[in-house]
Amino acid sequence: MIEDPAEVSLDPIRSRLLSELAGTVSALVGKYHDGTRRRDHRVIAAVHPSVNKPIETGTSETPAKEL
Repeated sequence: MIEDPAEVSLDPIRSRLLSELAGTVSALVGKYHDGTRRRDHRVIAAVHPSVNKPIETGTSETPAKEL
């Protein structure tokens, strides 16, 4: 797992980040895909908001800890 925090506040910038990430991942997969049927793998990249404080749920569950 690779984790790198990115402070992205504006929707147009976040949109460009996601577009570039998708293009880069696709190019990388295409570079190493040789067309033979060996063992399938799935490459997953995700961008999500970070949780910086415990989320109050009204239950007795322990809040998730930041990594």
